[in-house]
Amino acid sequence: MLYGTASSPMKRLYEKGTRNLIAISKSEVPESLVSILASGARYKDLLISVIEAIGSTALYIRVAERYAYMGVMKDLVRIFTENPDFRSYSVSIAMDAIWNLVEVVGQNAIHSMATDQTVVCALRKPFENVIQKGYKLDDKCLRNELAILINYVVIEK
Repeated sequence: MLYGTASSPMKRLYEKGTRNLIAISKSEVPESLVSILASGARYKDLLISVIEAIGSTALYIRVAERYAYMGVMKDLVRIFTENPDFRSYSVSIAMDAIWNLVEVVGQNAIHSMATDQTVVCALRKPFENVIQKGYKLDDKCLRNELAILINYVVIEK
């Protein structure tokens, strides 16, 4: 109640950030993370750390907008296509990072992803894979998230 009922804690985080997120937004960290992810690093631990960092720092609008502008969404989608196991941790955190970007940036994040034709095609195979082989509750959640994401991208086109 300190801030009133009009602003939720997450909305304040999106808009105002924290001391650390503000410092990250003024640095070259976002560009470095996107560069590492785009380079296709093959070290699993490094890849997971980079995706987690992107997902965590994308909770502040200034950083998230920079990620969307740099086209990180297509690199996060690539995690789905390159990983044969859709239950892997890297797929899970990549989906979380995508949704953080969509929630914070909104339509511009979807637009930046929809401009690349390969993204829609890349989402098809993991979606079909989850439908064919998924039977757990987490698999159904991933299926639904992929379906919504595909819907957003197709509508944006």
